[in-house]
Amino acid sequence: MSNLGSISIYLAFGAAIWAAGVGLYGARTKNAMAIRSAEGGVKAAAVCLTTASFALWWALIARDFTINYVAEVSSRALPLFYTIGALWAGQAGSILLWAWILSVYSTVVVIKNRNKNRDLMPYVVVVLGAVIGLFTFLIAFTGTNPFSTGACAVAAQCDGQGMNPLLQ
Repeated sequence: MSNLGSISIYLAFGAAIWAAGVGLYGARTKNAMAIRSAEGGVKAAAVCLTTASFALWWALIARDFTINYVAEVSSRALPLFYTIGALWAGQAGSILLWAWILSVYSTVVVIKNRNKNRDLMPYVVVVLGAVIGLFTFLIAFTGTNPFSTGACAVAAQCDGQGMNPLLQ
């Protein structure tokens, strides 16, 4: 799960940068193919961030304590309800959650406006791609990657720290 989540985050970053860059090019040149390609970049970022979010949820539910984030915010004694909520119990998971929500809403905006507001959509895609790119940059390159490993070499022999009692 760690590799799948990390790769998904890097792909989401690439897709978001693609959406922002090609969207800007499409807006400047009025190139319809570039604009549609940028909209596809927003959708691809949403797919990648959905994959990463579900990979982290799966790691939390499976109690994969080889992933640092899981070891920091979860434990074997934590009930399933809190384990599912542990996605946003730490900074790395919270940023991933916000990036995922932003990408899903961005995809909804792109789909709802595929035949409307065509003069405005290239600029909307540029802004949405840039913001998604910022969030994924924070996750991938600033040490807040929730999929970093090394907490416990053998997950079956470890128990995580558990969620902060104030969050419960």
